[in-house]
This record gives sequence, structure tokens and C-alpha cells, in this order.
Amino acid sequence: MGWLRNLLSGNRNDGLIIQCTTCAWEPVKSSRWQCSCRFVWNTFDTSGRCPACNKQWETTQCLGCGTKSPHAEWYKTPELVAALEQQGDPILTARKKRLEKRLIGHGIRDSRFRDLRYLNYEGVKFKSPQEIGRRMLILYALSWISFAPEDRSWVEDRVRISELWKDLSAWEREYLADENPGEEVQAEISWCIEGAIVLAWCVGLLDDLPPLDADGADAIETFRERVPAVGGCPPSFLQTLRLRDKGEIYEENLLNEKVTAYFRDLLFNGEADKTNIDRGVSLERHRALNWVRNVGGNGTDVSWEQTDTST
Repeated sequence: MGWLRNLLSGNRNDGLIIQCTTCAWEPVKSSRWQCSCRFVWNTFDTSGRCPACNKQWETTQCLGCGTKSPHAEWYKTPELVAALEQQGDPILTARKKRLEKRLIGHGIRDSRFRDLRYLNYEGVKFKSPQEIGRRMLILYALSWISFAPEDRSWVEDRVRISELWKDLSAWEREYLADENPGEEVQAEISWCIEGAIVLAWCVGLLDDLPPLDADGADAIETFRERVPAVGGCPPSFLQTLRLRDKGEIYEENLLNEKVTAYFRDLLFNGEADKTNIDRGVSLERHRALNWVRNVGGNGTDVSWEQTDTST
């Protein structure tokens, strides 16, 4: 324990890893705590001692999960961290850390994955790339009409003669045929482009998804360059699609599931939003990714309308 005594006396050991004992959150240089004297600083720059009033803090609250633990226990050797991580599945542990780091980065600090088994996608029945491609093109066609209602008849005619028609729900067919769907319906349908974007990512047409707090205009432009003309569905195009790594899809799904739960809780509790997330984008991603992994139908193939987004 000599390294710990040196550390608390002000001698930093750069070989140590600073990590919350509860959730494994790691502070960065810009992380800040406030002393009882109101001085604000990074407590790990001084091993828990306030530079203003010289108070030595024995406990430190995690900015990630909010729990308090002895300050000295935050400092871990690489060997200890490795040993702790080996107690669980290393792949699932790494997935947990990535997801929670992303949630914290968006301002959701108290959402954790307590059970590693939930992070395992073995046994999940994903949709095929061709199914995903057809649904992607349907959402693209629907969103196009919401932005260009004068193209409704032209888009409907193209969809009717393509492979897409058989995959449309009754409601979607009614929407295509309705010349006056109303502003509220049009506004709702306009979000379909976000579902189309995340499905395009699932089948490798987009390398990356726009961050939840960023403008997705560039992604939409790339999407339009890489898919058939609106309403079209060439079989040759569908056969080129390949499902991206299932772990990536599953992680993105779980992230947006947590975001949906966060906003649901805000609604119920009447609290203020502390994130930088575009909730509409996240909700569309949540729904589309739930559909990709068949959420809502006992592991069987689920239709778009049957997809559960209640988290």
C-alpha cells in the first residue's frame, strides 16, 4: 500500500487507473467537483485535498452514477482493473463500459446495465438484410411524400409496381392513397427518414450514424446517393445488402432503448431534460432497431406495426 500513501500525500503515480468502484466510470481532465468551501476543481489532481481550504475529502461522488465511495478506492492498478473485468464476460463488460460512457457523454448519468446477460444478443433473431432493405425503402418513400406531397401519385405508382407493395401495412397503403392526410400525420411521417437512415446503417450503406446531438443532413445526402430512386426496389440492389456486425446493431439498439426510457421517465416525473439528445431521432432509431431484432413477438418475425417500443 506504499503507492497509496504516496498518492494521498500528493505524489501521483501515472501508472494507476482512476475509476469509480461502482460503475467503472473514469474521470477526465475536465471533470469537476465542488468543495464545501465552494471551490471547484478536479479532485483527482490533488488526491482529494481542496487547494483552497486544505480539506481532505475521504469520499468522492461519481459524476457518472452518483454513488459515493472512499476516495482511496478510486485508484486501481492495471492488474486490479484487469482482474475485476475478468470476473465477468470480457466482451459483455466492454460493451457495458462503451454504452455507459456514451450515455454519460449525452448527459444521462444514472442509467446502468446491471445484468451483463442483458448485453448478450445470442439467441436474438435479426431480420434479414433483404427485409431490412425493403423496409428502409418503404420509409424513404413515405418520408419523401411528407416533404413533397405533390409527388404522391407518382410515388404511389412506383411503389405499387415494385417489391415494396407487399410489405406495406394497411395504414401505409391508406396514407399513400390519401391526398389530404393532414398536417399532424405529415409531420409524423416526416420522421420516417430517420428510421430509413438507421436501417441503411444496419445493412452497410452508411459507415456511421450521425451522433444523437448532431445534424444528420450529410447522412441523408449520402443515403440518397446510395439507394435506388424513391419508390424503386430492384432485386439486384437487395441482393447486395449485408447485415453489419450484430454486436454493433445490438449496442445501438440498447443505447436508444435507454434514451427512450430516460425521456419516458422525464415525462412521468415532470423533470427537465439534461441531455443534448434529439429525442425524435433517438425514438425512430429505437423503433427501427427493435424491429430489426424482432422485439414484441416472442422471438418470431414481427411486423413493423407489432414492434414494441415501450422499453
